[in-house]
Amino acid sequence: MKLKLRLSGRGGQGIKYAGTVLVRIAMASAYFATLTVDYTPSVRGGPIFCDVVLSSNPISYPFCDKDADVF
Repeated sequence: MKLKLRLSGRGGQGIKYAGTVLVRIAMASAYFATLTVDYTPSVRGGPIFCDVVLSSNPISYPFCDKDADVF
């Protein structure tokens, strides 16, 4: 099983926190998980993207380019 999620929003909406929560839940459930965050230097209001990859096997590529299962 491998699931790729891309979360996006504006700075201050909790996107990074939501990605962190998903990764912690997956790891507590004995899954492999990665979190990659991309954001601008703006404190609030700038765009933010989080790629979360969850898998039952080790993860070799932690990004969701254009093939995310959920956006």
